[in-house]
Amino acid sequence: MLNNIAGANMPNYTQRAQDTAHMPTAVQNHIENLTESGVLRAQTQELGDCYTCSNRRYQDVSDDPGVSFQAPTRMTPNQAAMAVPNHEREHYMREEANAIREGREVLSNQIRIFHDTCPECGRSYVSGGETRTVTAYRPDEEDPQVAELIGGGLMDLQA
Repeated sequence: MLNNIAGANMPNYTQRAQDTAHMPTAVQNHIENLTESGVLRAQTQELGDCYTCSNRRYQDVSDDPGVSFQAPTRMTPNQAAMAVPNHEREHYMREEANAIREGREVLSNQIRIFHDTCPECGRSYVSGGETRTVTAYRPDEEDPQVAELIGGGLMDLQA
């Protein structure tokens, strides 16, 4: 499971408001009006990634030490859109390999990718992912006890 982790140096709305505290009231009001109207957000998107987007970090929070992003890794929104799904596929591939090695089979797999909106520029970004894989041991047809439990497997449902 890969999650976006908040860094101490990443601004939020409160910190942004404090950044403009030294400015004259008229300028503060103008910035506030631009932000509320979306003009400032649109301009930020045209210029590229905002400060928050360019400093967003991701780290794996699962108990699987063999996948990527064990340490916090800085990624832009474009990089995260590619890296997070690939990271989640790593989890699936490792679990599938373990299942085969242990005589199990994969019954189902679900990969979820989470999205969020940047509070600074309003851009949508991939905020994390989650992989769920269900495996079960394969019945051994040559084992007489298993064959007896399985039986014919058919049942007459007519009364």
